[in-house]
Amino acid sequence: VSQSRYPTTISQTQFADSGVYHCVLTNACGTVESDPIKLSVIQPPAGPKLTLSVNTIDFGCIDKNTVKDTTLTSLIKNDGETQLTISSITISGSQKANFSILEGGGSFNLDAGATRTLKIQFKPEDKKFNTAELVITSNSTVGAETLLPLSGTSCYEEVLTSKYDFGSIENAIVTGK
Repeated sequence: VSQSRYPTTISQTQFADSGVYHCVLTNACGTVESDPIKLSVIQPPAGPKLTLSVNTIDFGCIDKNTVKDTTLTSLIKNDGETQLTISSITISGSQKANFSILEGGGSFNLDAGATRTLKIQFKPEDKKFNTAELVITSNSTVGAETLLPLSGTSCYEEVLTSKYDFGSIENAIVTGK
């Protein structure tokens, strides 16, 4: 099993769901079965628990040098029992300059059950495919850093044209079959 920077959360689990599982993939070429993996359902620790309302933010395809703002209502939620402290929200990655936090960033506290809305902007430049990560640093019991992938595409395509000289045709007869 490979390690992932993005934790996988299976919601609506019960302690009875613990066990050994494997994945079976079938297509026109045949069937492949993964190695077995053990799933353990554990009681979450008490304290603040940061959860996100989405797993990724995709801005879609927009024209180069234009902007798209997305308001993510109740993006961050404290599903824990005590106050959640967000110490920072930043954007990281090689194309981070194409994304910005317009509203809702900074440091703040969320009481149990409270949510926070963020407004994020995407402004593509020369790169066709743009990716970055929203990095939320907190005192959450699920981890000090929560990563949220950001993506967007610049739909601007340069069309190159050339002038061709086909010469001249005089008194031509065109026939077809």
